[in-house]
Amino acid sequence: MNDFSHGGNLRDAQDKYGIRRKGIIDFSANINPSGLPPGTKRLISRNINNIINYPDQDSKLLTGALSDKHSIDTDNIIIGNGSNELIYLLLNSFSPKKVIIPAPSYSEYERASLAAGASCVFLNILTGGKIDFDLKNISKDIDGTSELIFICNPHNPTGKLWSREELEYLINECQKTDTIILADEAFTAFIPDEEKYSVVELLRSYSNLAVLKSMTKIYAIPGLRLGYLLGSKELISKMKSKQPNWQVNSLAQDIGPYLLRDNGYLSKSKVLISRLKDQLYHELKEFDWIDPYYPSVNFILCRLKDPAIDSKRLGEYLVRNHSILIRDCSNFRGLDNSYIRLAVKSEKENLKLIKCLKGFNRGL
Repeated sequence: MNDFSHGGNLRDAQDKYGIRRKGIIDFSANINPSGLPPGTKRLISRNINNIINYPDQDSKLLTGALSDKHSIDTDNIIIGNGSNELIYLLLNSFSPKKVIIPAPSYSEYERASLAAGASCVFLNILTGGKIDFDLKNISKDIDGTSELIFICNPHNPTGKLWSREELEYLINECQKTDTIILADEAFTAFIPDEEKYSVVELLRSYSNLAVLKSMTKIYAIPGLRLGYLLGSKELISKMKSKQPNWQVNSLAQDIGPYLLRDNGYLSKSKVLISRLKDQLYHELKEFDWIDPYYPSVNFILCRLKDPAIDSKRLGEYLVRNHSILIRDCSNFRGLDNSYIRLAVKSEKENLKLIKCLKGFNRGL
């Protein structure tokens, strides 16, 4: 596998298809459909003059806000230019020889591992089109030769959600062989009862656990790039020694603490997304050639059941005729061109997608 492309590439769509960027409806990137939290644009405008100075290389205000949010010491926190940077930083800091990655999964796990010189062991999540993956089964692969395991929860792209108890079993087994668990919780903030699934509290008990968080998706600021990782003081110290200065820009540092205080936006977003995802899922179930996986968060993996329809053909139809982007999942390891992923957008946008899919259906 050497195609590590992602969704959300509006510039590419604009250049390739000659469509206006503002007219694109992007179902390929899993961003909060609520849009920017109230007051964010005003705060950016107020702080825009700060970009003439270097940002605080220690991100002290944002680190303090995260410390308060998670009731964790600042020495257990590292902030990065998006959570993706921290995946690479973790791999480069520890240079593992072998890692375990459930497949399909976010492709940057593999890319970062290969860049750090590690070999990858892939464990299939899908069996015969069904999500069939018990974390306890990984324990047989923990023999001391694999030094790092990636677990994305909720899982991207399937939407599979594991309980904290299931994850703790795996973390405990890994601790016996000093195997690091990277729990990627990029989408946990979208879950109404996220405390049942997040493993942040387990950091007090397990030194082999690292928890990755993304602020860009839930707060709809992917262009600002803001993520952080929580872990043991030893792990964080080692990562910071490898991290270049000024990785987090001034605007991201200014906005971060403000976003963390806005619980009203989060709670409203969770209620909205819960309703929209169920609504979109049931609309998709009406198509006899689409098999959607029930979503736990703000995206839906779909299998195209008709052999005459593949992800490229459907994607080309939607972008050329309706300026709609979807995520072609054929470059996910373990998937093929019979899979697509759809972000949950606003009700109006979701309904337009369904209408366009019906138009495609009539043309078959």
